[in-house]
Amino acid sequence: MLVFEGSEIEVVAGANERGTATGPSLVVVPPGTARMTVRRAGYMVRIFTARSSVVAKAVNKQTYSAENYGITPLPTLPEPEGPGTVRVLSLAKVPEVPGRLGRIYRSGSLMVNWFAPQDGPRDTDDLSPHVHADFEQASVTVAGAYVHHVRRPWTKRLRDWRGDEHVQVSSPSVTLIPPGNVHTTRAVGEGLHQLIDVFAPPRSDFIDQGWVLNQSAYEPESKGT
Repeated sequence: MLVFEGSEIEVVAGANERGTATGPSLVVVPPGTARMTVRRAGYMVRIFTARSSVVAKAVNKQTYSAENYGITPLPTLPEPEGPGTVRVLSLAKVPEVPGRLGRIYRSGSLMVNWFAPQDGPRDTDDLSPHVHADFEQASVTVAGAYVHHVRRPWTKRLRDWRGDEHVQVSSPSVTLIPPGNVHTTRAVGEGLHQLIDVFAPPRSDFIDQGWVLNQSAYEPESKGT
């Protein structure tokens, strides 16, 4: 769950597991019944994996009626604090570090990259087109306007070719980018911009770079011994 600046949410899971999140915070909620109580008015976004029964209510569920075997299955790692534990990860005092991409956290099955707010448009001479081979990305825009640039690689069959897309979105919005699509996103226009990327499953390249701020909680106990 993403809790935004100015918000305060109390989370109760199961019988007595609870935590209070003051935005900006990321909250990992265990499977099962949970109750959220707003202590200070604001905004939050709840994120579920495909294992949740909530997917049956998704407005785009037909898009996923056939399994995409190119996507790496969600892992089955247990949460480090054990079943039934509510974890609140505050971003309020996480500094920006040169060479580290955003502020990245993970759970057993998801990864979140919470970028720092940006003032004004992105430099069009410093974009970052790239492609993900085996996982999906959801880009959540919280403030400002963005353009998602998407290019699909050509195959040997001409009938499969598709033109580039340049989709402008306002906030709030969610854009889903499937594997195999070359893409980059840029803020456009003046004012504050805020973007959060969500990946399923967690990205191994971010883990290998040492960018995941809570990765040590998911390391095997035997590592380094």
